[in-house]
Amino acid sequence: MAEPVYLPVHRACTSHPSDATVLTAAATRPARPRRPLCRSWQAKAILVILLSLWAGLTCPELSMAGGGFAIAGRAVEPHDINFAGARRSSPTYGITVQINHDAQTSGRLELAVVDEVFQALLAQHRRAPYLPARSLPVVIIADLKMRRFLAAPRRLLFGELETEIKTQQDVYLAPTAIFITDAAVADANRLRASLRLGLGYLFNEDFYHAILGLEHAIPRPAE
Repeated sequence: MAEPVYLPVHRACTSHPSDATVLTAAATRPARPRRPLCRSWQAKAILVILLSLWAGLTCPELSMAGGGFAIAGRAVEPHDINFAGARRSSPTYGITVQINHDAQTSGRLELAVVDEVFQALLAQHRRAPYLPARSLPVVIIADLKMRRFLAAPRRLLFGELETEIKTQQDVYLAPTAIFITDAAVADANRLRASLRLGLGYLFNEDFYHAILGLEHAIPRPAE
């Protein structure tokens, strides 16, 4: 019987690959595709736009191009900013003036004019107003909103005074504010006339009694 023939068996190579092997594998590996440069710039541009919109919402005074307040021709910052608009008090009588965010004002509103108009009213009536100067703010609103106010149903609160209020084009009275259209801000004479009319209601006895009656009204339960 023939003897079996044994063939030599080679052990598997367990040593680490050489540096040349690693470099060869890295060279043959497909490179990752790079992002197009234009996409990167587009993303940055979108981010800048979003930040600008955010700044306009959180800081509305930054978005009032050409608008805002002034005292003696010098631009001044608002004292307060709320969800409706920016506020600043007149320097002498402390009359609060608000410019709503949706109001379109081509120039800054001179707060000294507000004091001048109120001082003229004091001289005309020769007495203090029925309602304090600081009791109602003067609010500059969009002209479109003013038209909607004037076209709204008649209010019973002001009685016969409501008929007079409805005939005005630039001024609208409410228990909480004196509204003036933004269309009057650009014209100095028109603005003075609107302020004189609006602030003049602080000296009006019928308006005073209407506000007083509202404050003393007793709420009734819903039927």
